[in-house]
Amino acid sequence: MINKDIVYQVINSFAIELGFFIVDIIIKPGNKIMIFIDNHKGISIEECAFINKKIKSLLNRDIENYELFVSSPGLDKPFKVKEQYIKNIGKNIEIKTINGDKKQGILLEVNNTGIVLEYNEKSKKTCSERFDRRHSEQVELLTVSHNRTIKQLVNKSFAERYFIEFNNIQQAKAVILFK
Repeated sequence: MINKDIVYQVINSFAIELGFFIVDIIIKPGNKIMIFIDNHKGISIEECAFINKKIKSLLNRDIENYELFVSSPGLDKPFKVKEQYIKNIGKNIEIKTINGDKKQGILLEVNNTGIVLEYNEKSKKTCSERFDRRHSEQVELLTVSHNRTIKQLVNKSFAERYFIEFNNIQQAKAVILFK
């Protein structure tokens, strides 16, 4: 059976040079090799065909026979590598955290430890509990009634910015919006 590490080394030897990144390599019984590759602009069918031919020229079929498929990872598939997050900066994504929370919003930033996601949330939290706020609207409402001041938290919708560490993300994927 063909070794996944060898296939990775073969592809990586030219992928970075050509501006591509490897998303996943799957080797199934019978040496069926499935390679998912992308770049920051999106990958075309012609580019997948070119990469397929390049890999075939570097893997020796005389030593071991194989079946090769090269594809984009697909719009509906979860992210597997950091480069996919970077590719989607400024776009709408959906995150499912390890504790089951789901967040959908705009991916603003990616660093070595996590991401910054901006999303709207209806909340009764005070401003000091928030990581960052886009709006400066007041959350607390002071009401004077019968010579008493009553402090209430008002339900508002804010564009929030939250930092989420990669190790807290169970799944992330792009959200496809039709306008």
